Amino acid sequence: EDYAKLKFPSYLPAMHAQKSAISFYEKIGWEGIGDEFEEAGIVHKVLVLPPNDLESLRGLQILEDKDANKDIKQFLENEIIRHQKLL
Repeated sequence: EDYAKLKFPSYLPAMHAQKSAISFYEKIGWEGIGDEFEEAGIVHKVLVLPPNDLESLRGLQILEDKDANKDIKQFLENEIIRHQKLL
């Protein structure tokens, strides 16, 4: 995780997590996005590890990608608004 943040600061860590592992990842800061779905016969959910500061959130490449997952983009836009309100 630290290596990825240092080498690729404008990328958002994301994964398809199996339902049985979601609570583990949420405990360490990952957040679920959108609805659950089936992949390889197993229920999954998209999880992201959002940055903790406004500047890093605004610098994510996914916000400029017109083909990016709409649920992730909406989540990040809401996170930006939330951080702005804290200022």
